[in-house]
Amino acid sequence: MNDNLGKYLIDLHKGTGACMHGDTYIRIDDRHDHFTKRTFCNIYVRITPDFRVVLAVYSSPNTPEIIRLVEIHGGTITAGDPRIDLPVAATDALLLRELAEAFRRAIQVVPGQPPYKDITWMSKCPRAARNLDDFARVLDDFCRSQAQVAEGKQS
Repeated sequence: MNDNLGKYLIDLHKGTGACMHGDTYIRIDDRHDHFTKRTFCNIYVRITPDFRVVLAVYSSPNTPEIIRLVEIHGGTITAGDPRIDLPVAATDALLLRELAEAFRRAIQVVPGQPPYKDITWMSKCPRAARNLDDFARVLDDFCRSQAQVAEGKQS
């Protein structure tokens, strides 16, 4: 079903994807030209030539919770200007929602603990979390459509 997800996303965003090195990149955030890199997480879905889907979050927060969640699910976080690369399957809507919640928690100040590491997280995290929730809804819609197609074939 995952190769169908890649095809579905390309079709859903027809004309908006960019191709680089054989992969198709589709922006799934709500970034506009007036946003700067420091105050925004750029979020893309990278679809490989064999239709594997990888979530790419640039300038992401890198709390221990986010790192653990990404690594447990087979993803990576690069150092420096942190970037998340996380393989995504059609059934990973819950994972995206968990990641969104981890982004929201990244800016919660807990008494007695140091505050978040980067002041830009105050603007990045809530918006990125909303974008991840939106992408989770896209996965839900895809799974629903696949279930309807399967029902139609059984009838």
